[in-house]
Amino acid sequence: HGGTEARSSEEKKVSVRKEETVAGAGAGAGAGAGGAAGATGFALIGDGAAKAFKLIASGDREVWRIIGLTVKVALLATLFAVALGIPVGVALARGRGRMNGLVRAVVRAGMAVPPVVAGLVIGILFWRTGPFGGADLLYTPSAMILAQALLAFPIAATLAATAIDAVPGSLARQIVALGATRVQLIVTLVVEAR
Repeated sequence: HGGTEARSSEEKKVSVRKEETVAGAGAGAGAGAGGAAGATGFALIGDGAAKAFKLIASGDREVWRIIGLTVKVALLATLFAVALGIPVGVALARGRGRMNGLVRAVVRAGMAVPPVVAGLVIGILFWRTGPFGGADLLYTPSAMILAQALLAFPIAATLAATAIDAVPGSLARQIVALGATRVQLIVTLVVEAR
């Protein structure tokens, strides 16, 4: 039993020495060109990219299903974020008063929400014991769409508000003077702001 422990300990020491020798040789060889870690990192990225392209080009059905799902989630999330963001942006641009400034600040602050936080919020809301746990949406494409839309909404609303703010106020007054309804005014302002 004692001989086994001694051999195991000796094998570990040899293994550590080999690793140090390889690391030392790599660092010395690459020191003039940015170090071994940089060269190894770029080689790793290049190898990974090459494998990804091969996998895509192979026509594997599962890979293409995943790509399709990714595109679907991104498009639907963007559509929902824009559909909600433009009206909110118009309301922020046309609104006045102290509350408008507060709401605008909250929406702008939403642009700084890290994706991890959005994921946690969706996770907590849709967890089995969460308020919407009965919907059984956790880890589904619907939850992914919701999380991405949550991230994109403040961007869409802020961009819409900024674009509407850039439209001269005289144009809005002229449109109203010509007898436009509120909906026609908003549609015209959005078209002019694009």
